[in-house]
Amino acid sequence: LVEKNAGLYRFVKLLNTIRLQRDVSKIDPELSLIEFLQIEKVEWHGIRLGQPDWGVNSHSIACTVRTYNNSFVLHLMFNAFHEDLQFELPTNGHQGVKNWRRLIDTSLESPEDINRFVNADPVAGHFYLVKARSIAVVIMAGD
Repeated sequence: LVEKNAGLYRFVKLLNTIRLQRDVSKIDPELSLIEFLQIEKVEWHGIRLGQPDWGVNSHSIACTVRTYNNSFVLHLMFNAFHEDLQFELPTNGHQGVKNWRRLIDTSLESPEDINRFVNADPVAGHFYLVKARSIAVVIMAGD
């Protein structure tokens, strides 16, 4: 089954690698992802910044997670709608932080669906098109 599902296997393996290399270890190496999210700053959005739609008919949400020292910033976008949606990206307001890079986009074919930060493509502009029924994660990291 690994050969038959090579793309999925690669995606999950790389997702686990990225998760294990997160900056949380600088705070506490025993910190779980849930504990990390509880102490870090999470900003909730919809397709527009600061405008999450918590309604029962909502099909999209986004959030920005900043590490305690802004060494990296993740922006996660979830589109469960049947049409593509254009999500607004937070601006680069932190010194020493580079531009957004596309870490994950589940609408893309393997191996473009997930990348290590060093291989991630830069994202141009202030918006990111998230295809229907897919997830995208972009990241900014300091030098």
